[in-house]
Amino acid sequence: MVRTFAIVAAFAASALSLGVSVQPAYAQAPVVRAVTVAQLAPKTLVAGETLWNCGAEGCTTRALTSRPAIVCAQVAKQVGAVSSFSVGGAALSAEELAKCNAKAKGGETALASK
Repeated sequence: MVRTFAIVAAFAASALSLGVSVQPAYAQAPVVRAVTVAQLAPKTLVAGETLWNCGAEGCTTRALTSRPAIVCAQVAKQVGAVSSFSVGGAALSAEELAKCNAKAKGGETALASK
């Protein structure tokens, strides 16, 4: 009985010590944000094997399955041109954003028309 209690106590102590230092993966992942030119109704979509939450402010996710420029193009194909795309606050350059919007639903003209 005492031995069982010691094993349970050791397990509980190790679980508590791990619980303090381990954070969920989503808490550590950077926010990926695509600000769309057109305002979107709230919806979810899958672009680049990632679930995105979209609304009037654009689309966000915490998963990045490829390089930011590639993911930007995948999102733009779904929602149209984007005015900015950032990962953890680091935005794509103007040149990268232009390449992203070349793949946009409606092409680059979606930017010019808005």
